[in-house]
Amino acid sequence: MTKKKLISTKMKVFMLSLLLGSVIAFSFAGVILYNSGFSFANYFNVAEWQLGLLSHSDYNYSFSSDEKYSINQDLNGIEELNVDFNGYTVYFENYEGPNLALETSNRFLDLDENSTDSPFEISYEGNKLTVKPNKSILSNVNENYLFIIKIPYSYNKNLNINSVCGSIKLDSSQLINLNINSINCDVMLSNLNCENATINITNGNIATNAFVSKVFNASTINGNINSTPISGEIKLSTISGDISALLTNSVTKLDASTTSGNIHFNLPVESNFTFNYSTINGEFYQDLHEVSSTIKEPSKSSEGNITFSTGTGDNKINVKTVNGNLTLTN
Repeated sequence: MTKKKLISTKMKVFMLSLLLGSVIAFSFAGVILYNSGFSFANYFNVAEWQLGLLSHSDYNYSFSSDEKYSINQDLNGIEELNVDFNGYTVYFENYEGPNLALETSNRFLDLDENSTDSPFEISYEGNKLTVKPNKSILSNVNENYLFIIKIPYSYNKNLNINSVCGSIKLDSSQLINLNINSINCDVMLSNLNCENATINITNGNIATNAFVSKVFNASTINGNINSTPISGEIKLSTISGDISALLTNSVTKLDASTTSGNIHFNLPVESNFTFNYSTINGEFYQDLHEVSSTIKEPSKSSEGNITFSTGTGDNKINVKTVNGNLTLTN
């Protein structure tokens, strides 16, 4: 019996020619790119990318009037607002109304016309207001329920959010303290001022634009952190995700760390930072063009540790990566 070749000799020669042609083409393109003066900063702008992320993350969801169940809660005298919505999909946003607006669909609510029960459980403790889902009247099928919680722009005290699934979009507001703990959720903060802010996310991104906080701590387990611009005392950390930030000279102290992710900082034209960079498996890249932001010669104190400064080096920045690079641009 004669054995038949699965691939003919002519086909093998043709495939080998394609492979060699691809290698030559990519090598030629790499040489052209190198000689063209390619600059990372010319093709990636943290601010522009961040604004795009904010704009594309709008969910724009609303209930029709015939399916909406809603109540309004007065926030006069409330110093602390706690919203604890574990187990249900919930979207947070600001709006121009005077009260806290709580909304859900009535399609899955088993309430008769005269019922005084509510899918929202509201409790007071002094000047603290807590809102939770009323699980006694909600079925066990959590995916049936979607909630929208609207916080008035006028509320300017303390806000604590604990949620699972959904998104949090807060803008054009002023708060004293902001605390967010969430799972499967993206957080977007824009034109927001506060004294202290702490955000902890599992499986979700954190994005800020024109966000000002004297103390800002943000961490994600599986997600990216992107901020434009940032100031004050800051701590940013990710387990699996990148960190990108537009720095200002108002940054007094910054600690940034990733386990598996890159860090990219865009520096102001006249910057005064001292960097301490330590890594296990990462590289340092810089593309700084302005004379006032030129890095002073980096010094290696030990393997995987680099110390360098820009300008007078007044403000301290500590960067740690396990498997990730540090890139500086302006």
